[in-house]
Amino acid sequence: MAFKPLTIGGFKAVKNDPTTVAAVDLIQGQAVVLDKQAGEAKLPTADGAQGNDLHFVANIDVHPEIVFAKNEVEVKAGEFVRGFEVASLKGLEIELGGAALKDEARAKGDKLVAGLDGKWEKKADVTGHALHLEVTALTTYRGKGVIAIVRGA
Repeated sequence: MAFKPLTIGGFKAVKNDPTTVAAVDLIQGQAVVLDKQAGEAKLPTADGAQGNDLHFVANIDVHPEIVFAKNEVEVKAGEFVRGFEVASLKGLEIELGGAALKDEARAKGDKLVAGLDGKWEKKADVTGHALHLEVTALTTYRGKGVIAIVRGA
């Protein structure tokens, strides 16, 4: 699992939507926008990455027989996505694994926004972004992970 709320309150507060299928291959923790009309979870466009409709991919492993053969929970194109609404986690801490983050140096206090590839990337100025993550700690979770608070404009 490369994404998780850090508290029971996070699991209680988050709205999740399991009704769309992946438009492309995804991994846990990536940011997606749910297109309910098309029934697809898509990577964000430039507008979508700045919007309030972002969701974390939060699938569980549905192939437990091969759990030791892989590091990340993968969601193949055409499989259902369990989308956790980012906005419903405002003010709460989450933990993201390294695979869901751009490969770049991070520090406590950095702000992360959704990139067009669904990975979370560092941005000095988050003006214009409805949602972003504020790094509160660095971890070794799935490589170079972070603990971050979900913030909104």
